[in-house]
Amino acid sequence: MPTLFKWHSDLSNLHLWSSDRRLYSAENFNSGYPNFVSGAIVVLISDSAGLPIGFIRAFDLNFSDGWLKLTVVVNDVANRRLEALEATALFIDYMFSSFPLRKIYSGVPEYDVDTLAFLERAGFVREGRDVDYIWHGDKFWDVVQLSLFRSAWDETRKELLRLADLAVDLNSALDGDGRHEVRLSV
Repeated sequence: MPTLFKWHSDLSNLHLWSSDRRLYSAENFNSGYPNFVSGAIVVLISDSAGLPIGFIRAFDLNFSDGWLKLTVVVNDVANRRLEALEATALFIDYMFSSFPLRKIYSGVPEYDVDTLAFLERAGFVREGRDVDYIWHGDKFWDVVQLSLFRSAWDETRKELLRLADLAVDLNSALDGDGRHEVRLSV
């Protein structure tokens, strides 16, 4: 929980995953934390050294109609890192294989072009947009609504997991001391 509090206190990136722009004391954040995880599945993403670099949150789970909403947040330093790609692919795979889901939704602010590109490469398709939905910088931005059907994931998952394995193999072959690192740009 200290990691989530630290990220929630960082106003430079808070806009990427929350419409709540208020600063909280640790005590107030901790008292509101149950609302963040209530009815949700939250997983921290760690790098190869075990340091937290982000989180994945599945919420509004609707098993009757077979869908959920997904948020993936990765800090700027870790953006596009193998761990985030692999964690996201494994989480989506877990959700589709463990629950009677047919679809996963995700809303992304239109200024977050890297995330939009990543999700579209992962098989998400644009379904619509919420116009002038979120304030960032000096203006309102649209939020692009995307979805991933189970059938599209079945086609995409093998390629994403193959790329993750390839990057791990290349990193090991280049240098075992971590001085070289292969990063995937998806």
